[in-house]
Amino acid sequence: MQTSLHKELYINMSHCDQTSHLGTANAFGLFLDLATEHAESIGIGTALMKSDHVFWVTARTRAHFFRRPAMTEVVQAETFMGPGRGPKAARYYRLTKEDEVLVEGKTDFVAMNLQTGQLVRISDFFPDQDAITEALAGRDLPLPEPAPRISPDFSDAAVLGSYRVTSTDIDLGGHMNNVAYLRALMSFFSTEKQKEMAISDVDIAYRQQCFEGELLEVRCRSLDDCLEIAMLKEDASPAVLVRIS
Repeated sequence: MQTSLHKELYINMSHCDQTSHLGTANAFGLFLDLATEHAESIGIGTALMKSDHVFWVTARTRAHFFRRPAMTEVVQAETFMGPGRGPKAARYYRLTKEDEVLVEGKTDFVAMNLQTGQLVRISDFFPDQDAITEALAGRDLPLPEPAPRISPDFSDAAVLGSYRVTSTDIDLGGHMNNVAYLRALMSFFSTEKQKEMAISDVDIAYRQQCFEGELLEVRCRSLDDCLEIAMLKEDASPAVLVRIS
């Protein structure tokens, strides 16, 4: 079984931000593209979605930027899965150039039946978990440390504004795509502010699905070494929680 995907990746203009380097949200988009391509190659992509009504739901995604590749730069991209435990599994990402690690990422996800809304065991439709475990033996995994906790209480945080979910944010699952959240959030920070932030780490915890037309309030608080941001539903419950440093 092809437990990992390796490919050469050309950093296009569409991947880049105002600095002509790989953008923050664009990196998360690349992760999604790599995951989709690998899933398709090992039989857990669109065919599985159609036959078993299984949909991959992202629970959390983290990224660390060592160096953002520049526009037109050619890099090596890799993604590989961790073993499925019940409905949960992890997927890892790494962008490199020769011996230099540029970007690392990790996604925690679950498998959900679109018809019932229930979580399903990954091993039920992807049984070769032993091959994945063997492939990971002795590997240096990206972002091995536990994800930090982000408090969901943003009642005292400053209000940045609001964001209404549009049709262009919606994916085939019928809800707001996980990359669309970060694109929306970054729009609340000017280009100058983003330069000041010099982002090296992004951590997004997805708490609830959002749908077209929903109005989300965006709140932000500053801690000693990071910003924490929430997109809140009308009842003040978090849709996503984000930590940026």
